[in-house]
Amino acid sequence: MTTSPEMVTIGKIDRPFGVHGAVKVRSLSDRPGRFEQLGAVRVAAQGGQTVDRTVRHVRRAGPSYIVEFEGVTTPEEAGMLRGAFCRCLAWSRRRRNSTPGTNATSSA
Repeated sequence: MTTSPEMVTIGKIDRPFGVHGAVKVRSLSDRPGRFEQLGAVRVAAQGGQTVDRTVRHVRRAGPSYIVEFEGVTTPEEAGMLRGAFCRCLAWSRRRRNSTPGTNATSSA
């Protein structure tokens, strides 16, 4: 049996944003710059389902972030993520296009 790496919750998806499938995420992270470095997250719905999502784009919007995920292209798809938590590896300083649960770290 293998153990999975420790994941930390870094944000909660509040609602869809715009017409192209972006979501507004409230940061729960105490690490500055964590969202700007995201390449992928594990999205955990309230019902316990999880899915790994590649982050296409992130931008700051006041105290929150606007996040675009690969494969989420409509407000209806984004709305299905409402209330879900975004998680990433606890120890990682991630580089874009990395996958949750992998050993990708930046060289900086």
